[in-house]
Amino acid sequence: MINAIINNKVDRQYFKTNEDSFTSFVFEKLSYLPSELFEYLIRNSVNDEIPEFDFKTLSEIIYWPHWDSDRTTNKKFVEPDVFIRFEKYDLLIEAKRYDENQQYTSQWENEIIAYQNEYESDNKKLVFIALGGNSNFQTESTIIGDYEQKIYKCKWSLILNNIRKLKKQIEPSSNLLNTSFVVNNIFNDLILIFQLYGYSIADWFETFDYEKGVSGFGFNKLMDKKFLYE
Repeated sequence: MINAIINNKVDRQYFKTNEDSFTSFVFEKLSYLPSELFEYLIRNSVNDEIPEFDFKTLSEIIYWPHWDSDRTTNKKFVEPDVFIRFEKYDLLIEAKRYDENQQYTSQWENEIIAYQNEYESDNKKLVFIALGGNSNFQTESTIIGDYEQKIYKCKWSLILNNIRKLKKQIEPSSNLLNTSFVVNNIFNDLILIFQLYGYSIADWFETFDYEKGVSGFGFNKLMDKKFLYE
């Protein structure tokens, strides 16, 4: 489908502005990765450390589930974007199309209540990530009755940046290992998806190695004040 959009075989303008297709394209591709890489990309794109975050026990990914709206402000149902189930916890992701000013607390609260309506008896911890659309990048908490839920925040642009970093690390071994070749192809598809939806895939400032003069991992040296001002 991505290549059909890139080559104008389907309406590119529709897909570029569509939030749900963006979310679906990205997370479907991420789910094809080894669990360690999927976990790495989410963990390192979130603003805070998430305790007990482990993708090895991933059992199910559900897109746009319809949950019971009882006790929420919704009339028919509540529909979060991505719901991922693990052995000891569940991960709920509310995704917005752009990286700023689209998330709102009342929607988070409705989704948390609806999750309780559906799965409270499972007695699992819920991890909630607000992806894109945040007015700030600080972890928040929302209180529902006696229950406190942390809201971790994530940027699409950071997911893209981390994909590109991993791709640079894996590329040298792609000619030696079939698994590396497959992973590299998934990364290529992900980068194409982000490009299609308007994200720059040019070399970023923080991944440029000034010592070598080419894209690389000189970030630690770049952030060294002595290096910056010598």
